[in-house]
Formats: sequence, structure tokens, C-alpha cells
Amino acid sequence: MDIKKQFLKTINKYNMVQKGDRVIVGVSGGPDSICLLHLFVTFRSKIGICLYVAHLDHMFRGRESEEDAYFVKDLCKKWDVPLFSDKINVPEYVEKFGLSPEDAARRVRYDFFRRVKEQTGAQKIAIGHNRNDHEETILMNIFRGAGLDGLIGIDPVRDCYIRPLIEIPRETIERYLKQENIPFRIDATNLTSDYFRNSLRLELIPLIRKKYCPHLGQSLRRLAEIARRDLSFMEEETARTGVNVITCEHEKVIIDVKKFSELHEAIKYRLVRSAVEKLAGNVKDFETRHAKLLVDFIEKASPGSMIDLPKNLQGVKEYDYFIISNDNFDEIPDYRYILGI
Repeated sequence: MDIKKQFLKTINKYNMVQKGDRVIVGVSGGPDSICLLHLFVTFRSKIGICLYVAHLDHMFRGRESEEDAYFVKDLCKKWDVPLFSDKINVPEYVEKFGLSPEDAARRVRYDFFRRVKEQTGAQKIAIGHNRNDHEETILMNIFRGAGLDGLIGIDPVRDCYIRPLIEIPRETIERYLKQENIPFRIDATNLTSDYFRNSLRLELIPLIRKKYCPHLGQSLRRLAEIARRDLSFMEEETARTGVNVITCEHEKVIIDVKKFSELHEAIKYRLVRSAVEKLAGNVKDFETRHAKLLVDFIEKASPGSMIDLPKNLQGVKEYDYFIISNDNFDEIPDYRYILGI
């Protein structure tokens, strides 16, 4: 695989950037992000973009993390790219909010990217996820019991985030860095199986490829393509159906109970997720079990019953309608339920 041609092909295929865009490249110092930055530096004039680098020290590895920051700083100076960096104690964040290290690091990192985006006025943020990351994510989501959304894996483009390496395997990236004599940093935590993703990559995936499925990566990518195609149809059908079932008002979504009850179960689940997303802005932490409980409540609860939903939302069942709102309802309901988080 010619990595340079594939890089440009992926950017064009998914329309990732336009001429004149300001693009932030998230750079940890590891091989993927360094490769991504080098490719952007190589083609920035051809693509017609302005580059910035964002580097965050998560403070997980003490002196090693500090050395990563120095390394990225020197490289940005050498390659003439403005650097935005910060240092946040993620271990303390983990303790404070009771999150896993991976989840805490991701939340802090993406908040940092958002702040740099506001500072620079950038249109896009480039992340160094590669094809192996995409395959690993699909497998992780299968183990977690994901629906169609999870089987898609990592999107090449989502909102302002772009992933130009998403169709390039890890070994091609490492070979490119070696051929070009480009230095990079190694995160020692990636070499241990203490974390879920690392355990899959280092232990389970090699075992599956050796004993059960030599073409595991190809199979997972094909599964993602099928899921993406079917999900596209589901989203179109949900949008078409929702027009007649859901009414959106200020901080309120109103569902026609009778029309809702006549729908296919798959559409019901997607409609309640859509209602939550309209009010909360996203459906993170609103899981399939929440959707099932909410669908059952809409169809079976007595009029006048109220339910507390995740994401600080509330729902109330009336005779003909079910209403989800950000506001507290003024009247005291006959019954009140809490949809467990």
C-alpha cells in the first residue's frame, strides 16, 4: 500500500477537508499521530490548509509524559506547525468522577480539542485512528452488546473530527516511519494487557487469527459496511415515520401514543433515542436497556404517570400523548418512576 496515495484518497473519498480549512492535528507523540502530522505537513500546500497541533499531557506516566510533550514541541518547531498544549491530571479526574482511565482520558482529551478549536477557529480536528483501531473497536462493541450503531466502528468523519488514516493498517504506518526515518515516542502502557483494548490487540485478536479466522480484520470491516448500509435505511425510515408521530416544541418532545404503538419495534427504539437526542444533544449513556424501559412505559403506563430519564430529562404519560421535557412538570403526577442509570 502506498500510504501517501491512500492518505489523499481517504481525504477525497470522505470529503474531509476543503481548501482554506484550518486543521488541528491531535498529536500524542506515538507512531499514528506522528505519521498523520507528517503526511499533513507533506501535503498542506497541495491540499491548501493551515495546520495546528494539539498535545495533551494526561499525567499518567510522570516523567515519560513530560518527555512526550518536549518531543512534540521540538517536532512542531522543526516542521513549522503552531503548537497548543496543556497538562491535566487525569488520574485525579478518574478518582473524582469514578470513570475508567480510558473513558476519563477520552473525555478530557476531547474537551481539550474543543478548546483549541475555539482558540484557532479551526474547521476540522484530525485524529490518528488507523484501520486496526477501527477493527478493534468493532470487536470491543460486539463484546459490549452494541446494536447496529456500535457495529459501524469508528466513523471516518463525525462532526468536525476526521480520521485520514482509518483505511491504513498499523504495520503500513510503522513501515512508513521507518523508511522516512521519522522519530516517534512509545507509550509503555500500550504494551501491557491491563486495558481492555490492549488485551484484545495483544492477546485475543492474534489468537482468533491463528486458530479461527485468519481474515478477521476483513470480516470485521465487512460487518461494519453491512451495518452502515442497514443503519442508513433505518435512519431514513425513522425520520420518515417520525414526522407523523413526534412533535418538537421548545424544550419538549410530544409523542402520539396510538401512532407510536402501531410502529415496528425497531422504529420505536430509534424514535425514543431520537427524542432524547433532540433534547439532550446526544444519546451518550442512554443505552438500549433505557430505550426498552422507555418504550414499555410509553405503551403500558397509566395516564398521569411520570418517569425520570437519564440526561436530566423527564417524561409524563397523558391519555393520548407522552411528553419528554427538560423542564420540571408543574403538576404532581399520580405515579412516578425512575429509569435506572
